[in-house]
Amino acid sequence: MRKTFDILMFVLTSFVANAQQNANDSLKNAFNLATYDSTRFNAARELYYYYQELDRDSALYYTERMVILSKENKQNLALCESLVSKGYQLTQKGFYAVALPYFLDAFKIVNDPQTVKGSWGSWLVKDATAANSRIAQLGATHYFFSNLMYRTQNYEQELFHLKEAMKGGAAIGHNPSMATVHINMGRRYLRMNKLDSALIF
Repeated sequence: MRKTFDILMFVLTSFVANAQQNANDSLKNAFNLATYDSTRFNAARELYYYYQELDRDSALYYTERMVILSKENKQNLALCESLVSKGYQLTQKGFYAVALPYFLDAFKIVNDPQTVKGSWGSWLVKDATAANSRIAQLGATHYFFSNLMYRTQNYEQELFHLKEAMKGGAAIGHNPSMATVHINMGRRYLRMNKLDSALIF
């Protein structure tokens, strides 16, 4: 029985791995063969999220493609997402000073109401209005910037940006983002030995 279970698990694991690789290959083909920049951007975005925590160099490669495509097509909301993604990867690689300008540029873009112009939308909330897409991206920008603040031991700013990220999620009722922020805020209060505050989250 145990041997049969092990064989079954091996087959299932191999099947999932092959399916993921096939999907990845399909995305690369879509990226390389796309006729429209919007299609190429979406393929680059999917490839970025595939590599996000798997291979930082590959993730950075696709964020750079995202930055170029969104700039060329004047898609500011997509550009903000791309800058944040690149800033996050640079932060995770320990290049804190290099990451900072990407976040600052992203904040300039997403705080401008004109950012809602454009048709590529946001990956955060499906079928959202343009205004809600901007609010969602603003929350995401605060959230990922809080990670840079944590890495550079600026804990007060980390907490501030987590709270701002929470406001963004609450404003549009986006529960997944709020749950993620809740977890990180709880961890921050635990590190600060503020157990009562940690229990709230």
